Amino acid sequence: MRSGVPLSQLVEFDQGFPDGDILWSLLDARGLTVASGSVTPAADSVSAIIFVSGDDNTIEPGLLASPRELAWVYTAGGMVVNGRRRYRLEAFLPLGLSEDGVRRKLGVEPHELGDEAIDLVGAYGRFRETVGADNLTAVELAGGHDALLVCDAIEAFAAISLIPSLQVSLAAKEASGTNQFQRATINWQLIRAQLEGYISDGTLAAAPELDPTLNTGALLVVVVRDDPVTGTTA
Repeated sequence: MRSGVPLSQLVEFDQGFPDGDILWSLLDARGLTVASGSVTPAADSVSAIIFVSGDDNTIEPGLLASPRELAWVYTAGGMVVNGRRRYRLEAFLPLGLSEDGVRRKLGVEPHELGDEAIDLVGAYGRFRETVGADNLTAVELAGGHDALLVCDAIEAFAAISLIPSLQVSLAAKEASGTNQFQRATINWQLIRAQLEGYISDGTLAAAPELDPTLNTGALLVVVVRDDPVTGTTA
């Protein structure tokens, strides 16, 4: 969920109408309460909505993401009823990064790979660590062709970590006949090589000093160090 966006949580009275108010609290990554409140159920209703404002649903400046837990409690017929929802707040990402860009690089459709399965925030953080925060900021401010290369590289970072699970899930869909079309055999090694090419191009656009022709092996080591697929090093 984007930081600063309000949250509405439906609470259904599956165990009976509440005896009183619904009490709720929003906890941060350390388990500290950042917001709390109560909801009075409407008479004869079957559910209620907990509303967390955008001001209360924010992360600290400089953070890319932070987990939250919304917890609520009430009594129904004298019995305590608890509920909770865990989610992650994410900062705005520049450069036009998108889940669709990740899917295009993998050659899959939204019904095969949903937005919730793609960790662009994590990929952005890994790329920033690779090239340096100052270098990445400079590209973001300058825009142009280098920004496009960096966008592709970050999306490729996100895509490459999904290859193992996609190999299993797409194969299962083919076997069960749930795919909408007969997919040709996928050359995952070729896709991986293409993704690594995006990462290489974007890395050099943001940090030319990592060019392996100037510093032998530096770029290869940087890319493989965080390889979520094999865990190998060069």
